[in-house]
Amino acid sequence: MKSLLLEDTQWYQTIYRTQGRENLIDGLGDAEIKPLELSSREGLRLYVFKGAPAEPHFLYFPAEFDTADDLLFLAAGLGQYGYTLAVVDLTGAESFHDLFNRGKASRELLKDWMLQGNRNGPMVVMGRSVGTATALDVACSCQQELLCLILESAFHTTKALMKGLMLDTGTIKEDEEPFCNKEKMSRFEKPVLFIHSQRDEIIPVQDIEWLVCESRSKASQFQIAGANSRNCLARDTGDLYFQIINNFINLRLGRRPKRRSWRERSRS
Repeated sequence: MKSLLLEDTQWYQTIYRTQGRENLIDGLGDAEIKPLELSSREGLRLYVFKGAPAEPHFLYFPAEFDTADDLLFLAAGLGQYGYTLAVVDLTGAESFHDLFNRGKASRELLKDWMLQGNRNGPMVVMGRSVGTATALDVACSCQQELLCLILESAFHTTKALMKGLMLDTGTIKEDEEPFCNKEKMSRFEKPVLFIHSQRDEIIPVQDIEWLVCESRSKASQFQIAGANSRNCLARDTGDLYFQIINNFINLRLGRRPKRRSWRERSRS
């Protein structure tokens, strides 16, 4: 039974902290490398940092704390491998139910753009923090079309997330689970890369394992990053963060890592 909280505008705004989301997008317009803006008649917008047509295309659902600099950092890191990053614009969503629908429509918008441009690279869905809920929901609806799913700083239950954010959990009934992340993960058959900070202040590492163990794919990975906080996990981890993602993608594509020459091995 679907939770009515998913249609509650105030609950959505409280959890996702929607104030300032416009600033997130406005900041991309000031960047040296400007993304391509895709839009639909329904008012959906994607901001695309183009990579190689044959390489994976990442449909990304931002965190509640993401800034324009965070998105540019992610785009640059993925771009070094030729990957395309498509950032979903969150502005205009009025509830999580609305956001989930917009997420599915955003996938179609990206898919159509790829077809029109003869971009035959596979699609990857990725989410960060609260954005992982939408990423998982969208991935479950189209898993046969995806290469894999990447969840950074995810959460297993709604109450755990709200407690971590120091929000009142009294609005959730005892037997109610609005996001149903564990149930959705149990239905998702493609490989999942989980990345989590060992010092995550919202969802401790030992708690996220409850979500990880629901993954049905033996190819899924759980990577613990030595970051000080979920808010700066990617920046704290640096190049290793993108290496982890790239190695996971290469495994999904059947690519073997390049072997070092005997001269390179002798120097190490």
